Amino acid sequence: MQITTHHHSRSGAHTFRLLLAGAAAALGSAAAPGQLKSWTAGHGSWSSAGHWSPIGLPGPGNQVFIGNLPAAENTSVTLDINTVIGTLAVTDGMRIITSGGQLAVLGTTTLSGYNVVGQFGHPSRLTIADGPAEIDAVLSSVALSDGAWLQLQGGALLAGGAMTVGPECAINGAGTLSLTANAPVALLLDGFLSPGAAGIVINQIGTGRVDLDGAVAGESSINVTASSYEGPQYAHLTINGTGLADPMDDMILLGRGNALRMNLSEGWTLGPGAAIKVFGGSGNPAPPASELTGGEFRLKGTLDLLSSSSLLHVHAPIICSPSADVLLAPGALCLLMDAATIDGASCSLGAGSSLRFNGPTVIGDGTFAVDAGPSAAVQFNGASVWNGTVGLAGRAVVNGPASVVGPTVIDGGRFDLDGFWGETEWSVVNSLVLNVESINSFNNTFAGAMSVGGNGFARLSVNLDDPAASWMVAPITAKLSLGGIGAIMVTRVDGSPLRMFGQLEISGAIRIASDTALEPGSLVVFATPTSRVRFAGSTHVAASTGFFGEGRLENQSTGTLTLAPGTNLALTDLLNSGTLRIGPANGAGPGIASADRAIFESSATWRIAIGGHAPGSEHDRLVLGGAQHSLAGALEVDLLDLGGGLFAPEVGDTFTVLVAPPTTLSGSFVEGPITTVPGGSYLWQIGSHTGEVADVVTLTVAEFHPCPADLNGDGAVDGADLGLLLSAWGGCASCPGDLSGDGILDGADLGILLSSWGACPMS
Repeated sequence: MQITTHHHSRSGAHTFRLLLAGAAAALGSAAAPGQLKSWTAGHGSWSSAGHWSPIGLPGPGNQVFIGNLPAAENTSVTLDINTVIGTLAVTDGMRIITSGGQLAVLGTTTLSGYNVVGQFGHPSRLTIADGPAEIDAVLSSVALSDGAWLQLQGGALLAGGAMTVGPECAINGAGTLSLTANAPVALLLDGFLSPGAAGIVINQIGTGRVDLDGAVAGESSINVTASSYEGPQYAHLTINGTGLADPMDDMILLGRGNALRMNLSEGWTLGPGAAIKVFGGSGNPAPPASELTGGEFRLKGTLDLLSSSSLLHVHAPIICSPSADVLLAPGALCLLMDAATIDGASCSLGAGSSLRFNGPTVIGDGTFAVDAGPSAAVQFNGASVWNGTVGLAGRAVVNGPASVVGPTVIDGGRFDLDGFWGETEWSVVNSLVLNVESINSFNNTFAGAMSVGGNGFARLSVNLDDPAASWMVAPITAKLSLGGIGAIMVTRVDGSPLRMFGQLEISGAIRIASDTALEPGSLVVFATPTSRVRFAGSTHVAASTGFFGEGRLENQSTGTLTLAPGTNLALTDLLNSGTLRIGPANGAGPGIASADRAIFESSATWRIAIGGHAPGSEHDRLVLGGAQHSLAGALEVDLLDLGGGLFAPEVGDTFTVLVAPPTTLSGSFVEGPITTVPGGSYLWQIGSHTGEVADVVTLTVAEFHPCPADLNGDGAVDGADLGLLLSAWGGCASCPGDLSGDGILDGADLGILLSSWGACPMS
């Protein structure tokens, strides 16, 4: 009968005395104190008085020897009655089987020796069989040496003193071992612990701990690989108690379907030199997963899944230290079902293998090397907390909610931010730097929800390996929420270009340092009228981008902001400190864009495209709907070729480029913009007019200064123009380089060009 309880309602010594008293009361007779008793035969029953020397059954005062006489060798003694003896020594390949009674030993029990006869081995051993008593053996101290065995055969053993298992010795079989010793170490294992198909349960009842790796390094190992041929029954090793005596520094073998149950309230540690090796298995049906359960498991050694059929479920909190190695053979699968901490560990996954963190996980420093293949991945399926530097080769997938609480760097690989289903939610309250191949398993799309904010350290930096690549927040249900700190401008996003197809939420004063495209269907939401977003790179706003709220869109002095034709910022203000364009993403306008309030700062440049006289279809126009617009900075005019050649306005032509409600404009643009084109330069006059219907800003051609030899339109005749002329040398009717008008590019044209060398005249 197995006893799995490890309650501490009584002291170990008191429990042991009660059990001994019961055993003594059950004994019918006892021999004289101090008398030696030796077994004199081969096979036989304990109750055979004639097989003892001196004749008579042993009692509480006897020192009992089995195997010290010539006839007692490599055979068995079956305990068929309850007995209490003083001490017990089993040697010379002899075996005691407690199948018919309870064995109680008041003093020491020693098992020693291993005989080999032909191909067979005969360890000196004590076999605890499941007999009529609740506890089949009640012993004090126990010592195994020279290859001896303690064999559990469905029975229960209670040891009141320390138990030592020497090198080459073993505890094996199936049954229960209860330790009541209050010494520092109740079980010292320098040999082997090999549970059979029904498993071994070790109960730490006293204060004495279990020392699984013993006093001799490298001598002990635990082998939990057995299974039953008669049905789906697998081995387990169950240890119930407080904790181990010290870190386990030797080998643990764990078979498919077997379980290691470390029910220790203080948890346990696998040391840096130790390893758990998990085997695979086959069959129809296949064996269930190997299991590691119990108290907190501190991994400092190696967890090694050896084959493609290795399957391990860990139902225990696990901490993977810097010295830890987690190794998965190709095709292996490891599921961590409870809380996990990665603190500098190294994890290596073969092709097609998978390491899954299904419980809450804290990720500090560590490395994950994952072989290529669509199914090979590290998966974070539970809630994950990130704080450290992670080296990634291959693929990692974040399926559960994630938060960044400390400076975090992901270096390399495919880091799938939004998981298999595109629903992962991130909370970034510190720096998250992604130096990765991609942010998705197969592309660079983030379909989940991410909030970045909370303090001054929060920032998302996406640095893709391909310098030409961009990443996307898509589809329209995806969300990027950026929170500020009051009116303090803080950078929340930088790195590779960002394409927004989803929702961009702005709270506070936010800076986006990366190039950004607000794509068709995207939505910008301002939490309050004082919320503002500042773009520092190249930014394009699609015409169908929606704006909700009375916030402000800002273009930093280093930035270039392009508003697609038809863009309407609605109630959102526009502040331009850099370069502003209206037009498609790939070039200058023309087009019409609208905003509520506009502020142009002194560092601003507004590049206006003009290819004809019709507003919107042929030249740019900005329409403002609010009040108190402020003008400053410079205007630049680009003349366009809309299909009929470069537009050439006449002196006096006027173009209305800005329209606002009456009396709402203040300030002015810098006077005298100049546009250089091949053959000359245009000088523009800026007009600002207040009328009953609207305030307008106009551009009028004030002067045209010809410079025929400026073939490239850069405002000077120089080597670039000479190169253009020489490259077209010869017959070339209507070529720009035909300065003489004779249809040939020759020395005459060269002479005209050289005579015009230098800056083009402006008067």
